[in-house]
Formats: sequence, C-alpha cells, structure tokens
Amino acid sequence: MNKMRHIITMCFIFIVIIPCAVFAEGKDGNIEILMINSDASVSKYTAAGDEFKATVQHTVFEINLNASKDMAEYARRLLEQNAYDLIYCIGTQAYMVAHKHARKTDII
Repeated sequence: MNKMRHIITMCFIFIVIIPCAVFAEGKDGNIEILMINSDASVSKYTAAGDEFKATVQHTVFEINLNASKDMAEYARRLLEQNAYDLIYCIGTQAYMVAHKHARKTDII
C-alpha cells in the first residue's frame, strides 16, 4: 500500500504540480482546479483524489458523478459556466464528461 501511495504521489508531482507551476495565476492569484471523480465509492479512486488534494496547493472543487443521477448534468453546467485552469479526472466517465464539455481546459 505504501509503495502504491508513493507511486501515485510521484505521478502527481510530475503530471500535476509541475504543469501548475507554469500556469498563469487567476485574477485573485489562485489557480482554479476541478476534480471530477467517476465513483468515490471505489477505494482506489478515493485514494487518488485524496493524494491529489494533499499534493496541490490550490483550491480544488470536487464533483462525484455517482453521488446522484443528476451529477453528470450538474458537471456539464459547471464546466460550461466556469473557466477552470485545470481539470483532474478520476475514471473514464469523469474524463468523458470533461472532454465533452471543457475542450479548452487542460485535462489530466
């Protein structure tokens, strides 16, 4: 478990933190990040989300698509109404929602 956690943390450093460091900061000095989780009841998805939030030093807004059947629609509206600097997706369903509705935002 510790080895897997270490691997996940290292991946976040190279995939998320380094790219975030080169982003221009938002209007108020913060980078806005949206984390979309396909299913928070899956332990490895929860672990990935927890490690991501622990690694990133910016505000992370979260959406859990399995919370209710209307969450995909909520995510669509949120993506169309807000400009996030980065979208972090956990799971295929999360990626598909982000890819479909936020084409101009960097998606991880």
